[in-house]
Amino acid sequence: MHDEEKEAVEPLIKYEQMLYRIAFSNMKNKEDAEDAVQETFIKAAQGLHSFRGDSSIKTWLITIARRTCCSMRRNFWFRHMDRHVTPEMLPDASQEPDEDQQALTLAVMNLPLKLREAVI
Repeated sequence: MHDEEKEAVEPLIKYEQMLYRIAFSNMKNKEDAEDAVQETFIKAAQGLHSFRGDSSIKTWLITIARRTCCSMRRNFWFRHMDRHVTPEMLPDASQEPDEDQQALTLAVMNLPLKLREAVI
């Protein structure tokens, strides 16, 4: 986060606990909730200049937090990640995917956008 973003976030920090409660209720664990709150503050700092004031800052932050949680839950890796797996246990990324994996990836990528998003 840049210095100007840090300065922009400072007045928003008073909402941290409220955002954490929202994130925890969505994410169901402490670590993911903390990540969601941090991401919410980053997004808020980056978008503060575009805040029009149609709602309160609190409402705006809640919306960002909820959308961030939804995005994190939708993320492919988040849904399929086993939290007990360490990076050392993951397969070597330099290995070529097998033919079935390549065919499946190609088939999914050739779907229309809405169907592809649903599959992913």
